[in-house]
Amino acid sequence: MTASKYAIVSVACAAGIALVAGCGSGDDAAASEASGTGDASKAQSLVLASDGFPDGYEILDVEKDQMLDLAEAADSAASGKVTPASCGKSAVLPDDVAADDVGVAAAMKGTEGTLIESVTVLDRSIADFRAAVTGECATVTTVLASGPMAGLKATVKNTVLDAPDTKAGDQAIVYRQDATSKSSGQTSKTQSLTGIATVDGYVVRVQFAPLAPGAKADRTAFDEAFAAAVDQVAAKA
Repeated sequence: MTASKYAIVSVACAAGIALVAGCGSGDDAAASEASGTGDASKAQSLVLASDGFPDGYEILDVEKDQMLDLAEAADSAASGKVTPASCGKSAVLPDDVAADDVGVAAAMKGTEGTLIESVTVLDRSIADFRAAVTGECATVTTVLASGPMAGLKATVKNTVLDAPDTKAGDQAIVYRQDATSKSSGQTSKTQSLTGIATVDGYVVRVQFAPLAPGAKADRTAFDEAFAAAVDQVAAKA
């Protein structure tokens, strides 16, 4: 995939995923629970290859550090204030993670959307991830403090959905995030889908973000990619 497509995917991550709830950078829980039972050096070998993504999705083939940049954009790239403060706890990347210790794959379908998968070693339960998007965290606000979109305010509604059947069983959660953001007098709406599963000492996450402003997330493509990603880790870990 070309550098221009990489740039498009990077922007999609920042605008469509990193601004939504649970992506706050100060995730102390992730930092303190960065030791799981999996082998971090195997993480990249566990992610989907090009034939593992849904039809029509072209895998992003870039340098390892750029792939980590994408994962961090989807995880906690933008600093900001999350209200309630306790809700910025759904990151899956340990602080200061090295590129060799996280598996990342990303794919893009034309102008429709992006799928980003990450595989990490993190000792964290599905109950923790669920708590970050339910209860008082079902609706949150985020205000970005730095970066190109500093000052942007987003109100995010988290909705837990039925997860597709995978080998993770009930150790998985899927949720939709509908964000309404305001910056410089402009209002925009974005929607993303996130799936997280714990499998044999690894945390697998797949996220989908549409590329067109206001577009709906493709649930069919997301479910296919999430199930394939989780089942591959279960088979190869």
